[in-house]
Amino acid sequence: MPDANHALEQALRLQQAGDYPAAEAVLRELLETHPENQDGLHLLGLCCHAQMRHKEALKWLEEAILKAPNEAMFLANAGIVALTLGDTDLADRHLQRAVSANPTHAEAYNNLALVRETQGRLDEAELLLDKAIALDSGSARAHSNRGNIRRVLGDIDGAIADYNKATEIAPRLAAAYNGLGNAYGARARRDEAVAAFDTAIAIDPKYAEAYFNRGLTLAAQGNTSRAENDLATASSLRDDPRFRIARAGLLPVIPASDAEISAWRCRFAEAFSDPVIDTEPIPGEPTQAPPMSFYLAYHGENNRPLMEAVARYYRSRFPGLAWTAPHCADSSSRVGQKIRLGVVSRYFGEHAVALMTFGLLAGLPRDKFHVSAVTFTGDVVSSRIRKATDAVVVAPARIKQAREVIADQAFDILLYADIGMEPLSYFLAFARLAPVQCVTWGHPDTTGLSTVDYYISNDLAEPENGQDSYTEKLVRLEGVQSSYPRMAKPHVVPTREALGLSEEGAFYLCPQNCIKIHPDMDVPLAEILRRDRDGRLVLFEGADPNWTQLLLDRWRPVFGAEMDRVTVLPHRPLDAFLGVIAAADVVLDTWPFGAGNTNYQTFAMGVPVVTLPGRWIRGRGTLAHYVHMGFSDCVAATPEEYVEIAVRLGIDAEFRSRIAELIETRAHTVLEDDTCVRALAEFLESVAP
Repeated sequence: MPDANHALEQALRLQQAGDYPAAEAVLRELLETHPENQDGLHLLGLCCHAQMRHKEALKWLEEAILKAPNEAMFLANAGIVALTLGDTDLADRHLQRAVSANPTHAEAYNNLALVRETQGRLDEAELLLDKAIALDSGSARAHSNRGNIRRVLGDIDGAIADYNKATEIAPRLAAAYNGLGNAYGARARRDEAVAAFDTAIAIDPKYAEAYFNRGLTLAAQGNTSRAENDLATASSLRDDPRFRIARAGLLPVIPASDAEISAWRCRFAEAFSDPVIDTEPIPGEPTQAPPMSFYLAYHGENNRPLMEAVARYYRSRFPGLAWTAPHCADSSSRVGQKIRLGVVSRYFGEHAVALMTFGLLAGLPRDKFHVSAVTFTGDVVSSRIRKATDAVVVAPARIKQAREVIADQAFDILLYADIGMEPLSYFLAFARLAPVQCVTWGHPDTTGLSTVDYYISNDLAEPENGQDSYTEKLVRLEGVQSSYPRMAKPHVVPTREALGLSEEGAFYLCPQNCIKIHPDMDVPLAEILRRDRDGRLVLFEGADPNWTQLLLDRWRPVFGAEMDRVTVLPHRPLDAFLGVIAAADVVLDTWPFGAGNTNYQTFAMGVPVVTLPGRWIRGRGTLAHYVHMGFSDCVAATPEEYVEIAVRLGIDAEFRSRIAELIETRAHTVLEDDTCVRALAEFLESVAP
């Protein structure tokens, strides 16, 4: 068949050059005269697949398989097309046949690994990719795909090594650069991530996924306008609901003004209150398409209407999120048995959530409770959390598989330490995984979810109208938020000189994450420096350097010449961080979202904190601490009074010393206080099934 061979060679050249329509035309002409040509059928399927006509592609590939049932290449490619169509079972069958037909076919193992990834069987996927690479060490795709698996499993170094190997083998493999960007993003190395996405896009200017990922990374850096452009481009290149959702949910990390906050909140509300994103159910899991609702909490507003709108959107568009664990329907009595409590978080490592949580968990009476920490594949669990709990449950980092693992524990009560800080916990909470489900203040805002029964807060920080801001039933426990360990003062407190500060004037420290510094604070902070001509305002660099730059750019026209007395310190390990706090004269609480974890650390150092309570709990933690300690000298009622108190603390050494002494003698009422532990235990006992 010389003519057929010539046509196949011509079509293959065109396909490899990326001219799929021309290749398709040659192949259709070939199959008119040679309809039994299995290689032509196979290649036509690949051309249709490349042009996003996946159903047609599968038809041609399966016709090729009918002609050659044991051809591993045909089976492997049919499997990947079936996977693209979302038919995991069919993909699995084709690929199992492929590896049976040819146990040395590296691509079949590679593709079967992608199926296992979709199934949440990540360990198996990694082993299959190990096999593929052992069979063909020069497979750039296998290295790139293993990088994807390792990244999800938390092995970021291994992932980066795989992506770099893939780009070494195939310098123009855009997918490897896209994966590398995601790996750098997981390490918050966002400049490197953007550079990797830039390379992927330069190689393939129509690579929608790379635009999407770059957009998310730019958004995380605070480059909201550039992020929106990238997400719009991704949407124009491919009809993917994830892209539209991400664009609709954009919010600035460091807003330029109150007006900008209002504009973005209005945009957000319109997108999720009206069916303008999607009107039909969306297949798959939504974890890759979460809105950036985390930042709503920093605006000082009642977010309940917005969070309920977001929840309604996801509930209607992703109906698979609704799920009930089998044991929740079991009404049999558990009298005399310990209450099985699961506490869920991705932040049980050295994180503020862990620091604020473990005292509560450790203090629950073990004659009444069996306490499990529930985290996810790739997450770290600190030794203090392990000691504070009876068991650690590690669930897969995928919704369907994770909820099955959690359901198998048959918890009586599921307590989310935080909801809203990352996608997985948020979307899990749409399911009923325990008869009673609660959330507490790891992220101090409502979830908007009807499946979360209680929001566990405290009586001192909640305003009278606190319930208005929660979808959940508000529980006001007695005491402060946490039984927090009293941290020892550092043996060596850094000198002003060591911190690059003048020995003259007061040292005003704002140790909070700079995303908490609302535009409403700009004028009062500048006024503190104008009132105290020798004072220095010190803050720590943001988690992303761009955040700091955006904040300083916002400050310059407000501060004017006082910018010369603003110092930004680099991040420090905990002991060194505590040393800086101990060296400060005054700590400035932020509003409307104030300190939590940092407050406990500051009071342990004996340093005064000036605060202006906000409208909601996230801005009233410092107030609660002062009420608990029995004095309110550092609690302001207005921004003007905030400035007055801060400056008085800064320049009046006697006043500052008196407040510091009060903190030293009364901080024990806040630190390591077990009132909240007893209250939590009583509440959990009262609602247990």
